[in-house]
Amino acid sequence: MTAYCYDRETGAFTGAITPHLDPLESEAQGHPVYMLPACSTELEPPPAEAGKVAVFADGAWSLLADHRGETWWTADGQKIEVIGLGDPVAHGLQPTEPPRVLSKDELKAYAAAKRYAVETGGVTVGQARIDTTRESQSLIGNAVLLSLYTAPDAVVKFKSLSGWVTLPKDALVTIGKAVGDHVQASFAAEEAVDSAIEVGTITDKAGVDAANWPG
Repeated sequence: MTAYCYDRETGAFTGAITPHLDPLESEAQGHPVYMLPACSTELEPPPAEAGKVAVFADGAWSLLADHRGETWWTADGQKIEVIGLGDPVAHGLQPTEPPRVLSKDELKAYAAAKRYAVETGGVTVGQARIDTTRESQSLIGNAVLLSLYTAPDAVVKFKSLSGWVTLPKDALVTIGKAVGDHVQASFAAEEAVDSAIEVGTITDKAGVDAANWPG
């Protein structure tokens, strides 16, 4: 005979044992009688499943979720060690730490970093990808300024991200305007994001990223 033991408080299955034979009762009844210890049953528990434990209650076994010892979180970010049986979700817990709520100043700093990345990330003019780093912005601005003092049919050697190109004066001016427009659009987008952060319509990094940044 096998006896299946369970925890006195939780009912969780703790293991199987072979109980001792009761010699007096066995002799009196004329058949083997075993002494079942407290918190045990002759009923066999169901097969184990990952993340679950067999629990004996009300005369029957059932399987309950077992997350004991795991760390879960409340919606407001408090860390909780699970000590009981059952699904922690039913108690308002979640298995991953929720993202920290950023302050407005932190979100604005993130928006500034986003704007800088967009601003200096380049812009496409025609078939050429133009570098818009701060250094490149300065070089292009100086080249456009210099072109004002050159002959109308002058050409300029220019190195884009796509390679070397020879540009007529008006094409250089077009590039300069495109770069300037791109930079201004980047700052305009950041200003709009800052305003949205201030009034509370953008409250996280995802909202900043999803804003109308120039491509």
